[in-house]
Amino acid sequence: PEVLKQYNGCSFCDQQALDAKHPYEKSPLDLAMKQIVAAQKTCPRERGGRAFNFQGIRIFYKLDELTKRIIEADLEPCDFYVSPRVDELNRWTPMLDETLPKLADAGHRLVCCNTGVENFSARENERLNKGITKEDVGRALKTLRRWERDWPDTFDFRTHGGFGFIIFTPWTTIEDLRE
Repeated sequence: PEVLKQYNGCSFCDQQALDAKHPYEKSPLDLAMKQIVAAQKTCPRERGGRAFNFQGIRIFYKLDELTKRIIEADLEPCDFYVSPRVDELNRWTPMLDETLPKLADAGHRLVCCNTGVENFSARENERLNKGITKEDVGRALKTLRRWERDWPDTFDFRTHGGFGFIIFTPWTTIEDLRE
């Protein structure tokens, strides 16, 4: 239908907001920096004032710029939690390859948790408009393993959940589950 053409996300997401205009008065980077700086000033380390879970994908796309700002602000080392889908991780691998050494030099950590595989069934992913293939998953897994090997003190994938999946929908078949 015509109304569906305005959306470009999966079945669960309204990705309209990621187009040229977004609903925030400030950029997501400005908001993230404001919150990180405030947390470091006011929250004791033992209460988690150095761990930040970025919901959504906007900050993930801009981790290079966020890293630059955090380093310029001379903030204490932080842990940054992100939950990209495997196709997003693959798309932004070159940026992260350049960003991880900078995070390491400043003592920060990047944690990929609940990284979205979505489903191993191509039919199930098609039903949900995911656009993820088994090849995408394999490529992302190789990258994640490389980062864990090359940056053991800076990058973590397995400790906090690893991959995330959509297992059942009303349309799931036995064949989908076998895959």
